[in-house]
Amino acid sequence: MTSTYGKILEILLKYLEVVFSSSSEDRKRLHDIEWEAEDDSPSILGEVEVRADTVIGIARTCLKRRPENISKLVYTLKESSVYQSDSIVSWLAVNGGDYQNFIGYMAAIENLRIGTIAFLEKT
Repeated sequence: MTSTYGKILEILLKYLEVVFSSSSEDRKRLHDIEWEAEDDSPSILGEVEVRADTVIGIARTCLKRRPENISKLVYTLKESSVYQSDSIVSWLAVNGGDYQNFIGYMAAIENLRIGTIAFLEKT
């Protein structure tokens, strides 16, 4: 079963690269808006990337070796959901419809996050 989930994680990681690439125009627009915003405004790009880095890092670690402290990794993955951030959730509700490709990127992060949790729970 672990090898099956490993293959799925590999596929999801490759898909994430594709969706990240296709969201470049949306990310550029967001970057320009955030660059001009007030200093205390939340950075949606920054918050999403922190979560993406965490999820991708754990997924890649799972593919390289049997992880230790699985319960801590699962907890970290659950806390890394984009839906755990009030600022991301608010932004999605107000502006998300204008950034469909970026939303696709966030959905791919969530899919990888859920797949990695399933992988860890099966090991």
